[in-house]
Amino acid sequence: MCGGCGKIHFSFYDRKTRLARDLSSGDRRVYLEYELRRVDCEACGVKQERLDFLASNTKFTKRLALSIGGLCKAMPIRDVARRMNLDWHTVKELEKEYMREQLARAGPPSPSVIGVDEIAIKKRHT
Repeated sequence: MCGGCGKIHFSFYDRKTRLARDLSSGDRRVYLEYELRRVDCEACGVKQERLDFLASNTKFTKRLALSIGGLCKAMPIRDVARRMNLDWHTVKELEKEYMREQLARAGPPSPSVIGVDEIAIKKRHT
C-alpha cells in the first residue's frame, strides 16, 4: 500500500529489513523484525508502504505508543523517558500520537450549550 495515497500495489520497488520496538516483556525489551517495502506509485512516485501496526515513527509499534501515552497521563514525560530508556523528545512525539488516537476515538465535539464569561469581556473592552 502506498504511504502517500493509500493505493494498493502488488509489486514493490525495493525492500529493507527493519526493527521496531514493541512493549517490553518483564525486564526485556522486545523488538519486531519486519520487512519494509517501497512501492513505485504512478501518482506519488516511490513511497514507503504504510503498515498498520507501526506508529508514525516507524521505530516503534502503535502498542508501545499507546502504552507510553497512558503512562504520560500518570507521570511526567521526563520520568516516562527515564523509565522506558528513551529520549524526552521521542516520548513527547509518541504521547502526541496517543492524544491524536484519543481525539479520533472521541469524535468531533458537539456542544449543546455555549457559555460566555461577561466579566472577562468587560475587562478587556472598556
